[in-house]
Amino acid sequence: MSRKPFRNIAAAIGTSIVLFLVVILAIQVGAAGSQGPDASKDLDDGSDPGVANPLPLTDFEWAQATLYDNGPLVSCVGCGVGGADESVLQNVSLSMNTLGYGHQLPLGFWIADDFTVSDGGGWDVTSFTFFAYQTNSPITSTITDTNWMLYDGDPGSGGTMIAGAGGLDATIWSNIYRATETTTGQATNRPIMANQVNASLHIPAGTYWLAWQTDGTLASGPWAPPITVSGTLTTGNGYQSTDGGATWPAAIDSGSLTQQGFPFIIEGTVAAAVPDMIFDKTVGLDVNSCATSDEITVPAGGGGADVTYCYTMDNTGTTTLTYQTVDDDQLGTLLGPDAMIAVGPGQSYSFTETATITETTVNVATWYVTDGDGTDIISDTDTATVTQQAPTSVALSSIEFETTNWLIPVAFVAMLSVAGAAFVLRRKATA
Repeated sequence: MSRKPFRNIAAAIGTSIVLFLVVILAIQVGAAGSQGPDASKDLDDGSDPGVANPLPLTDFEWAQATLYDNGPLVSCVGCGVGGADESVLQNVSLSMNTLGYGHQLPLGFWIADDFTVSDGGGWDVTSFTFFAYQTNSPITSTITDTNWMLYDGDPGSGGTMIAGAGGLDATIWSNIYRATETTTGQATNRPIMANQVNASLHIPAGTYWLAWQTDGTLASGPWAPPITVSGTLTTGNGYQSTDGGATWPAAIDSGSLTQQGFPFIIEGTVAAAVPDMIFDKTVGLDVNSCATSDEITVPAGGGGADVTYCYTMDNTGTTTLTYQTVDDDQLGTLLGPDAMIAVGPGQSYSFTETATITETTVNVATWYVTDGDGTDIISDTDTATVTQQAPTSVALSSIEFETTNWLIPVAFVAMLSVAGAAFVLRRKATA
């Protein structure tokens, strides 16, 4: 029997396997879209999507109760197909090359940017809005989920996550296309979605970092479009983490090698500023430090004792306390009136005063926070006590003696004295 048919069959099978692997590879490459080898950036490949048919704009409206907007995202109003707005990558004029940054939830990718709460009472946040697109998506959103984390400082420099959640409460086309300078007015293959997540969160005054990641139904992205400002290379100080938040390197445009920021919107209301404080007065002997007690005992005599009073105010409210007055009923006005010393929420201010105490003294001090014109806003009172120890006097009647301890030597001395006297008298009598 000839082996040739088997060789033909084996060759056919081998060819089929090779073709199968080629097809799988092609599918994987196609599914990856323009994500690049590490799925971290959507890069401009120079392709022209051609002129697209105008698509109807949505009823999307920008936030009405905006506390903070980290944009802008739109760089060309009404320049897009059908009158849509565009966020234009400046690939020609500035050699920029990154259309979007990967922040895919399944891959553990995150992006982050910072913001500052400057209102003394802080913010009561009701929602966050993030922006993302999936290449070749329709204008019907394909975004399905969002996670966010709030840090009390730079996550790359020791900041701690203080809040976070997941979910998606609304997603809609923002009426913005991501395009390039070579595809402006033509591209509709990157419609940017606005993705809203509701929150119930109070954020005190301070600087924070917000990180987020997004999921969608398509293979490409989701991608986060960066802040876009015409003629500007560096648009912010955003981060992109591709290792689950373990590290936070800068989000760099691969063409211009400049750092980018990310647009997001925070909605809510400014919280009412609430002034509050705690005043503590202590007393001790060390002139260089504050004691921990409000009572001390000193010896009498020697012209009195020098003690050091420490006055400390802790701002426990949500607004800065700017003007200070401190009155002591024994030492007088020690601070102010209306001394301009700004103490922010969570901060403290202390000072000391040394005095000579010649008798037991209980003094009362009051710390006033004023409006700068002598009107008290809040105040608190505390006391400190210095007890002078009385000198010790010894009464002879209180001293008890043991007879056996002192009578014996006294009697012995007396006997010697009598014997000596008798001896002297005998010598005189015989002389």
